[in-house]
Amino acid sequence: MSGNTDDRLERMYFTRTQASIFTGVPPSTMDDYRRRGDLACTRIGRKVIYDRKTLIEWMASHAEVAG
Repeated sequence: MSGNTDDRLERMYFTRTQASIFTGVPPSTMDDYRRRGDLACTRIGRKVIYDRKTLIEWMASHAEVAG
């Protein structure tokens, strides 16, 4: 992996910070959604990770039509 931004965004799982960058949603807002059960995540010990496919589906379900 060359380490450029495009490569990092192609990974399957994201940390909290990476998921925030990927979605454009602040980490604190993601935490709120996760605590309410509106955003699925996986816990490995104390670490929270997000599945890329789940994030894409979550963004699509929360998209607003401008106009």
